[in-house]
Amino acid sequence: IVSPIIMQRTTLLVLSLALILACAAHQAASAAPSKPVWPTNFSTPFGLMLTDPPLFNSTAMFYSRYDSSLKAQRIQYLANCINLGGDSVKYPCDIFFNSQGTYLYQPGTAFKCCLAFPGIGPVPTDFLAPFTFADVESAPDYYGKVHKCNRWTGPDDFGYWTDATTGFDVKFKDGDTGTFWNFGDFTVKTQDPSIFNLPPTNCARSCGLSATLDDNGEWTHPLLQDPFVRLALTHAMMEN
Repeated sequence: IVSPIIMQRTTLLVLSLALILACAAHQAASAAPSKPVWPTNFSTPFGLMLTDPPLFNSTAMFYSRYDSSLKAQRIQYLANCINLGGDSVKYPCDIFFNSQGTYLYQPGTAFKCCLAFPGIGPVPTDFLAPFTFADVESAPDYYGKVHKCNRWTGPDDFGYWTDATTGFDVKFKDGDTGTFWNFGDFTVKTQDPSIFNLPPTNCARSCGLSATLDDNGEWTHPLLQDPFVRLALTHAMMEN
């Protein structure tokens, strides 16, 4: 027969452990930082990092306008495009996102201007909503400055680093592809709508880039080597 004293002590021990676990869970939840949200209008330089072929901090620009009058974004790879096959990485290129879809512009190659993904438009300012806080770690920005960052993990193994103090964007990882963006300083001001105008050529034609199945049975597409294109596609799939 268990004595009343032992039962009382056991009950107190169980209650104490439950209280400790509840406090720990509350502290962990309260310790998670708030998710930064992009400004409705901004531009920023960034460095493109590739493993195939190797590229280190290749200069690029990103423009975003996501307000009541216009929702559009544009990537300018000023020196090297992502690897679309052939000599594409040796030439600059632009990728446009608007209400009609995602467009590729690379006049130095046969792509010229073309529609890559109909209906896949810009990414919303709260794109981090489906991401989860992972931990705090260091990451470099476009200028090589190392920041103490909050690391966020998202669907399809996306990774995103924001400055733990300011919330500013520092780094963007495209799953396990080895493709990164290292962000520079954001210039927050109204973006001229003309920045997002497509070139005065026939951009409505298809890019003719084929989707194929990889060794894991997943569909791949040359333009999905761009992390932002893949992010836009992921958001569009989540909304539908």
